[in-house]
This record gives sequence, C-alpha cells and structure tokens, in this order.
Amino acid sequence: MTAGNLGRCGGDLANQSATAIAAVNPDYVFVLGNNVFPDSGRVTTLQDYLNCYEPTWGRFKGITYAALGDREVDLDTVPPYGSGMAAGADAYFGPDRVGPPGKNYFSTDLGSWHVVVLNIQEGGPKRPLAITYDANSPQLAWLNSDLQAHPSKCTIALWNLSMWMSATKMEETDDRYPNHGYRVQDIRGIWTVLYERNADVVINGTPHIYERFAPMRYAEGYRNPTETEYAADPARGIRQITTGLAGDGPIVAASPVITHPLSEYRSGGNGFLKLVLGDGAYSWEFVNTKYSQVTDSGYGTCH
Repeated sequence: MTAGNLGRCGGDLANQSATAIAAVNPDYVFVLGNNVFPDSGRVTTLQDYLNCYEPTWGRFKGITYAALGDREVDLDTVPPYGSGMAAGADAYFGPDRVGPPGKNYFSTDLGSWHVVVLNIQEGGPKRPLAITYDANSPQLAWLNSDLQAHPSKCTIALWNLSMWMSATKMEETDDRYPNHGYRVQDIRGIWTVLYERNADVVINGTPHIYERFAPMRYAEGYRNPTETEYAADPARGIRQITTGLAGDGPIVAASPVITHPLSEYRSGGNGFLKLVLGDGAYSWEFVNTKYSQVTDSGYGTCH
C-alpha cells in the first residue's frame, strides 16, 4: 500500500483511509510524506507522531516504510537551508524504516523487487548538503551506486515530490525550457539515473492528487534535454503514479491549467494505491473510502 498526505490531526479522511487499508491486510505500507503535520513550529516532532499518526496509521507501524515531506524535514530553520534533520520521524520510525538520520534515503529488497526510498521535496540545490538531489549531490551519487549494485531486480522508487504533474497554475520562470507547467526541473537528475539503471515504477505523494502517467523518460537526459523534456517510452520508460489522497483530499480535484500529454488518469478523492509486486510484473489499484470514487487499476511488466 502506498499513500501520501495523511492530513491534519484528527481528520476523518485519514481515519477512513487507515480503516480501508486494514481491510485489505497489506504486507507492507509505504507513506510518502506529509505523514503528520506539526502542531506548532515548522517541523513535526515525535509528539506530533504520537498524538496524530499513532491513533490512525500507527497500527501499521511494524510494516511501514516512510518517505518524508517538507513538514517532516528541517529545510529552513538554520541558515541558509536548515539542518536537514527529521527528528520526529527518526524517533518514531527508526533508521530501518525511514533511513539514516540526516539522510533519510535508503533501499531494501522485497521479494524480487528492489525498493528505493528517496528524500525529495521542493528546493533542489537549495537544501542542506546531505539531502540535496541535484548534480554531484551525495543523494544522487548514492542512488546511482545503489542501483548499479542491484542490476537484476525489478525496481520501484518512492519519494514525496513528483517530477511530472498536470498543473493547476502557471508560474513565471526564466528556465531555458519553459515546460514548468508539468514538471519539476530539479528532479531531472534523479529521473535520468533511474531510467539509465532500468527502474520500472515511481510513486510520489505530492501534489495532493491521484494521477497516473504512461511510461516515459526524461528526454534526452540530464545534460542535453529536448525542448519538451519528456518522451513516451513504452519499452523502457518509467511509470509514475502520484497518490496523495490519504488525508486532506481534495475530494474533487481542481481542473488543470496544463494537462501533461502522457497523463492517463487524474482525480481527487480519498484512499490509497494498492500495489502488488510480483515476479517480473506489478499491478495497481486505487482503493477508495466512502468519500471517494476513483476507478483506476492496471498491470505492467518489468524491463
């Protein structure tokens, strides 16, 4: 099971999604960031997890792996970019389930699949050094080495902020390639390495939407992108699914100003993504609560 954005403390949507997950009886749960919002201040604490996460999704703690959102990581309290620490999540989950403190990226093997959990929110290079993810960053170098060491497995990568999206607003930019409506440029290095190392699936938790894309690649690579920056690639492309509807919604999605040309399904709602990782293949299905009517499922094979 994978889900992002568990919502504010005491919200019924998070309760409903947790109840729906319990009914499925999953082997593992992956939370994708903004797992609990801070009661005060700018970074979640252990007490926030105990007060707000433990009563709902805490029942799955023993089978949970966690990616972190910008609510859990200190990105700005210490000049110039923050400490990069996630003290609340570290204390609650422990390093085996949320990665080493100060990094919070890690990998594990589940059956025939290699699972990579990254520490990616907004900010690109404007982040504490240990958790940057742009060119020459420690996290990007670690990702390349980690995937190089697992060449024969199916690969899924999970993190908070999506590379690709159908945007609900257009922002001014001086980017060389003005496709800011449907991509986050800073994540292009991550996507390039994942593609070069034959990753199969990417799951993200932000924006707070459900959106699935046809397999694609970042074209034509980190150093020499095309004008459109994406290319459909049914043979080797990565399928991205954004699932950020576990808590606050929205139940009804705002209409996009720009729809990504490879977006295949987009909706608001409440629930989570059920993934079955099989031998050389995977399937997905969005599981709804009583508040939601998303109807999306499918099947894919590894490269």
